[in-house]
Amino acid sequence: MIDKIISHIHLTPEEKNQMKKNLMAFIEMNPFERKSLKVRPIWQRSLNPFKSMPAFLIALFVALSGGTAFAASSALPDQKLWSVKTSLNENIQAVFALTDEQKAVLRAKLAEKRLAEAEKLAVEGRLSVEALAKIEENFKTQEQRISNLIAKFVEKGQHDVAAELSSHLEATIATHKDILARLQAQAAASTQNNSDDQIDDLIDSVNDALKDATKNREDNEVRVKDDFKAQAAANVQAETARKIASVKEKIVKAEAAFGVAAVAEAKAKISQAETLFAQGKTKVEAGNFAEAFTIFHQAHRTAQSAKVLVEVRTKLNVDLREDNSGSGNSRDDDNERKFDIGERSDEGLEVEIEDDGRIEIKPHGGSNRGSGSRD
Repeated sequence: MIDKIISHIHLTPEEKNQMKKNLMAFIEMNPFERKSLKVRPIWQRSLNPFKSMPAFLIALFVALSGGTAFAASSALPDQKLWSVKTSLNENIQAVFALTDEQKAVLRAKLAEKRLAEAEKLAVEGRLSVEALAKIEENFKTQEQRISNLIAKFVEKGQHDVAAELSSHLEATIATHKDILARLQAQAAASTQNNSDDQIDDLIDSVNDALKDATKNREDNEVRVKDDFKAQAAANVQAETARKIASVKEKIVKAEAAFGVAAVAEAKAKISQAETLFAQGKTKVEAGNFAEAFTIFHQAHRTAQSAKVLVEVRTKLNVDLREDNSGSGNSRDDDNERKFDIGERSDEGLEVEIEDDGRIEIKPHGGSNRGSGSRD
């Protein structure tokens, strides 16, 4: 299978040598350790198969792919290596997702990755009809797999897990849908609207997935058994507290790098999340665990939305505020830049393996702004 996928792709000797150096450096800095098993909230659990693999297995993976898999990790849908990423890298991640929970989290992250790819291409003016078609098709595939897995939790009576997965997915999709709509509006305002109809189709697909996630979340919040609601509320409370703290760290880093205005919307959302969290604690103290469970989920969704906004701002280096043109009436200024894209450097690379299993190759000394804790 690997041979078929990568047979038409070739790396230069210099690229292979650089990847080997980066990989060996990573292995030396990250020796394999056996760790005790620890149960954590769903979205805090790592899906990175490489963290549980000895170094020689990582090296074997690289050898089998000739380094192509590493190079493909950051490929976008308008590039040849994107098919390697989706057909090889992501399928390998799926092999190491052993439980239904891990599988659901992985599929949700892959669905989000497709939307992030659309946003990046839109910002760079590369969102072609062909790329949009690939993104929409793969997004629908991931969303269907998530729905099937959530249905399995419902069948097993694990309504708290189904609600948690649906709630997280709902917040993530809703925020990306809003970002895509903003990018579409900004592109149209600057006459970069060649793919408007196709973007509408993608947004429609995202909206359908959002409706499904919202319905799943609402249905399963109601179905959590009365005798379990106290524990379910406590679980969500702990995870939401961790989420809020994590996102606040990201905001601090993003503010230092981009300024107060760049994180104003995320700050407002995290403030809303803290207010909701306080309301949830009040419900717990009053013994109203059912309402607390629902409110903590709402707080978690709000914090997750803030997280997505910060990540898009830092990864794409783009201003997503509703009115970022100053006067709001500057279409006639042909020299005005609607998007501010960070410069790239091709001098040296470093390998970074993300918690969700992504293998990213970045320029040496590249910015890690806003990378904080990953969840």
